[in-house]
Amino acid sequence: PNPDITQRASASRDIRAANMSELFDAGTARSNAVSINGVSTAFVQNLQGNADVQPEVADGLGLGVVFQPSFLPGFAASVDYYEIKVEGVIDFVNAQQSADFCLLNNVQRYCNNLRYENGKLAFIDLYYENLNSLSAKGLDIEASYRTSLDAFIPGAAGDLSLRAMATHYMENVTDNGVTAIDLAGSNVGSTPDWVYRVTAAYNLDPVSFNVTARGVSDGVISNAYTECTSACPTLAPPYYTINDNHIDGALYFDASATYAFDVGQSAASGEAYISIKNLFNNDPPLTANPAALGAENTVGYLQTNRSLYDVLGRTFRVGMRLAF
Repeated sequence: PNPDITQRASASRDIRAANMSELFDAGTARSNAVSINGVSTAFVQNLQGNADVQPEVADGLGLGVVFQPSFLPGFAASVDYYEIKVEGVIDFVNAQQSADFCLLNNVQRYCNNLRYENGKLAFIDLYYENLNSLSAKGLDIEASYRTSLDAFIPGAAGDLSLRAMATHYMENVTDNGVTAIDLAGSNVGSTPDWVYRVTAAYNLDPVSFNVTARGVSDGVISNAYTECTSACPTLAPPYYTINDNHIDGALYFDASATYAFDVGQSAASGEAYISIKNLFNNDPPLTANPAALGAENTVGYLQTNRSLYDVLGRTFRVGMRLAF
């Protein structure tokens, strides 16, 4: 509508056919365990392809606005809303879900996947299939500003760059035909309410510095859980009762410095750098996960979401790059 504001919109229909593995994979057997009536039960699991899987179809919508004010050169900001609906999602129901859907929900097609020997569970066969649907909604927000430091401090040298990005997950639901749980706001399900990142960079050739703050908001273990400490209702998995459904968010700081140089009289150039991740050595929040109880590898991993939280603590990286 004017030089300072740009509006944008997109609509699409996207189709994905199953890949070769999802169609024809003969499967690789491995041991596993599920919780049945509170008892960890070992079995052999085999995830296999399914030649009857049909293509999944998605409809996407995006609406956004970009603001680049003429009165503030170097500044830009944008807000984008997205909405995605996928029908016939190609995925598989995991072993614990297969056991629950059969034994608790009496869904026969999953009972067919449980095989017994001498009255004991021995195998669970998993297959790719077309689940009902997936829907996701959210906001992407970004702002950036680039300027010379002289604009704020007369006579100062160097360039300053600031950038902030955030995603707000509003909805993330997969309907597998038995349950449909919204994972938005779940810090176990990897779609917390907010994920954000703010970066400040200062460049004074040949040296540059960078500081980044990154983090996630507080969340819950699952929106399917009912938090209570007394008079709790009787619920069946995956709708557990839990005394504390809260998970703390996290804020981490990273820093780096780079020095650029030429190599002698040649045309080669080099760059030496040092970076520090998780500068203040913040620990991740630990949480119980009722859905993982009974699985054989539960104790093998730190009980936190490793895709959202830093599990290594403060780490250093020192290196050099050469270009010829």
